[in-house]
Amino acid sequence: MYKMETKIRQIKEMTLVKMAKHINNGTLVEMLPKLVKILLPGPDSNYRGSLYLEREILSQRIKIYLGLDMEKVRSMELYEIAEIIKDIFHEKCPELMAGENIIQVVKEACDACPSGHYVSDLCRGCLEKPCFKSCPKQAVSFNERRAQIDSKKCINCGLCRKACKFFAIQNLVKPCRASCPVNAILDDEHGRTVINRERCVTCGRCTIACPFGAIEVSAQLLEVLQHMKEGKEVIAICAPSIVAQFGVGVLFRNIKQALQEVGFTKVMDAYFDVLEVAYGADLVAAEEAEHLDAHKEFMTTSCCPAFVEYIKKHKKEFVEHISPVASPMGKMGKVVREKNPGATIVFIGPCYAKKLEGYRDPSIDYVLTYEGLQFIFEAAGVDPKDYEAVGEVEGTKEGWNFACSGGVSGYVQKLCKRPIKAIVMDGLEEANAAFSKVMEEECDLLEGMACKGGCVGGPGTLANPKVAAKFIKDLKVKSILDK
Repeated sequence: MYKMETKIRQIKEMTLVKMAKHINNGTLVEMLPKLVKILLPGPDSNYRGSLYLEREILSQRIKIYLGLDMEKVRSMELYEIAEIIKDIFHEKCPELMAGENIIQVVKEACDACPSGHYVSDLCRGCLEKPCFKSCPKQAVSFNERRAQIDSKKCINCGLCRKACKFFAIQNLVKPCRASCPVNAILDDEHGRTVINRERCVTCGRCTIACPFGAIEVSAQLLEVLQHMKEGKEVIAICAPSIVAQFGVGVLFRNIKQALQEVGFTKVMDAYFDVLEVAYGADLVAAEEAEHLDAHKEFMTTSCCPAFVEYIKKHKKEFVEHISPVASPMGKMGKVVREKNPGATIVFIGPCYAKKLEGYRDPSIDYVLTYEGLQFIFEAAGVDPKDYEAVGEVEGTKEGWNFACSGGVSGYVQKLCKRPIKAIVMDGLEEANAAFSKVMEEECDLLEGMACKGGCVGGPGTLANPKVAAKFIKDLKVKSILDK
């Protein structure tokens, strides 16, 4: 999901960078109650025609960034949040936290976008009236020769639209709903967006699609910075798709130096100071190949948490076929946790669903996106471009290619001792077709990527996914599998 620079992102950047600076300076508790007025001083409004509405929306955004449950803290003022901010950072008030509800809606920001079938100016008020005749709920009527649709009666079956010979009836779908591949977007009684948790897989499409920035995600970068401020050992594990996220010519070896500069500590008894999950991908591919060789039964990949969540919620008959092997994040998290039991372990990647996986995985404390990492860099005045590329990239070429669609299955096929037939699901839009193909054909492995192009197309990325994919293709690595 390549995100262009937008007003919404500028607001997010402005807010989180400011909060990060206050944590670094030890002044967040003092400044949090004043933060909204500092960022939106007035007297004129900036975006919505009302300064007070803008301030209220920003206040609610801050609560989501802090990982709080909007339904529980909506009426709390920021000065009240400031009084318990350290308890929030140390997870001492779980009753207020969002938990698994990683993605939340700022109701005050939602514009209640209209949706459903409507009659455009193309209507000619014809004599035949096929729209009226086709409607099973009598929702179509005529006023001064022009058709009109009663939204309270309309069931959005689309028969009127198909019947109209002038193509005068259109179906308007709100952006967040149109983006959701699992139909998890509903409306409340006021037409505002509601997320159906029974269907949502935390892919994050809706957060990118909403033109009002009404759907937000817990940041977790503030908690990470607080742990650093307290002098704790904070270890970074970075996903393969980090390549090319911070500009042309910036390799992971540059980023390692920048990570240590902002406060990530060294990992003792590991190959490098910061670990790439590409090495975990090597371990996962080897285990999955071994599993397929031993059991000779159909299996789906488990690397993409949104895909795994999709199976659990929408293809339950395939749950028993999910790979028993942990994801690369889980694999590396376990390795690092065993070596550093008291450390704070942070995964850095492109994915919102990884935040959900991290919440459930005891080996991972926090999950940052590349966007969140960029805000940390900005707050500290650090630019990866300014650091020397030292050391060698660990893992294998195939392990780094886990970030691209087809990379997982391709690596497993290479390691298997027998021929393996694999199907690649490139984006959740292809899910139904992919699972139908599995039912119709003999297949050993289904690779599922929720985002088009793979992890390089995730909602927390900074770079064009095609550019990132090319960087991964051209990456030079040195294998450490023999160590």
